[in-house]
Amino acid sequence: MVVDRSENSEERRTNRAFYALTLVVVLGFLVSFLLPRPALRKYPNRIPIHFWHGAANKNQVVLERICDRFNESQDKYEVIPLSVRWQSRTVKFILATTGGDPPDILIEGFPIIPKWAESGVLMPLDKLMTPAEKKTFQTDWYPITRKFGMYKGKVYGLVTSENADCLYYRIDDLKAAGLDPNHFPNSMEELVKWGDKLNQRDKNDNLTRLGYLPQGLLSYSVLFGKGFYDWDKGKVLLNTPENLRALTFLKAQVDKIGYRNYLRFLDGLKGGASESSSTGDNWPFMTGQYVITGDGSGRVRDLKEFAPNLKYGCALIPPPVGGRRYASACAGAFILIPANCRQVEGAWKFAKFFSGLENPERAAEFAAWSASLPPCRAMWHAPVYQAFLKEYPQQKIFERMLESENFEPLPPVPYQLKLSDDISKYDELAMRGELTPAQALKGLEASMANELRKRKELGYRDD
Repeated sequence: MVVDRSENSEERRTNRAFYALTLVVVLGFLVSFLLPRPALRKYPNRIPIHFWHGAANKNQVVLERICDRFNESQDKYEVIPLSVRWQSRTVKFILATTGGDPPDILIEGFPIIPKWAESGVLMPLDKLMTPAEKKTFQTDWYPITRKFGMYKGKVYGLVTSENADCLYYRIDDLKAAGLDPNHFPNSMEELVKWGDKLNQRDKNDNLTRLGYLPQGLLSYSVLFGKGFYDWDKGKVLLNTPENLRALTFLKAQVDKIGYRNYLRFLDGLKGGASESSSTGDNWPFMTGQYVITGDGSGRVRDLKEFAPNLKYGCALIPPPVGGRRYASACAGAFILIPANCRQVEGAWKFAKFFSGLENPERAAEFAAWSASLPPCRAMWHAPVYQAFLKEYPQQKIFERMLESENFEPLPPVPYQLKLSDDISKYDELAMRGELTPAQALKGLEASMANELRKRKELGYRDD
């Protein structure tokens, strides 16, 4: 039987054309629907600099004040801020960049520099720096802020603020338990003993108050060793003796309470199960459900606003015996400029204005507005920031963290989100008792080996 394929071929070509047209229409709809709407202009005769951020509430007010200050400081450019929520910001940015209509500048707190730099969608900022600016960046900026913004020797982000965890403790609760807040533990082993004394339970043995419980392998691994990255060798660390010691220690602490009991306690928190996401007077430390807990520097502002009469202190997280001092994991926010930015000069001028690379004393006021840690020493020592520290003296303790080489962000690899997710996944499996700490680290190692194999097959180089 002979089949006439010419009609079928024509039909297939018609179908392909229809599908292509449909795809174009759908993509056009997605771009028009997902991309942010343009903001109103205040200075319509100036060159617009479109600035995306994800801030809300108080932080959005601060960002808009900074933009106003910049716009008032010169008459050539107008920075137009636009809040783009973090849940969809990555998708919108990629759509805008692919479509040739990216923002001119954006601020990001999500760890994406290595991935986006590898993909070629970010502009190296060191090529925009003058020799004097490069020297300032290398000598005056804190070690952590240089680590944050760099990938493979190039600067892609200028940090505007970083978040260091320290310990907050309730002074009256310590005294009531017979503990001296003036002699805070200098080792992790002693600190968890304090936590055990401060725990409270009801008649059914349910935990009602948590003294102190170290949790989170990603955060605590840097106290036990180099964590998950060797910065000297540029190598990811996974199943190391130090990481095994850290995970074993964390598992032992949760076992003393009982994992199910711990989960019930989290479910009953006023601020919700995620302590770090609680805001205002819902923070469990503020409500007395936590006596000693780790959190970022921004909490000092919340405490003054919502619990002005609470007696509390701050301390650096002590290392275990033989561990590293002044060590902590770090998060932060950084300024990025897209590779196909249309207004590079204006975007770079605003980046230097905001970050303090150009005038740190001026930018120190921005850090004080947001109760954040500044990226460089000149901002920390500026009169306006010193005045802020007098009002919030507990924040002074974070200076030691900023100077520490042991204060670290996520490993600077393009698969860092996968790495972070996997660390959290196997950490939780160990805490739940589904895997031993040794098995969990072996599982992590196998998962990342599989990820690297896939990346190699796709042509990525991770050396």
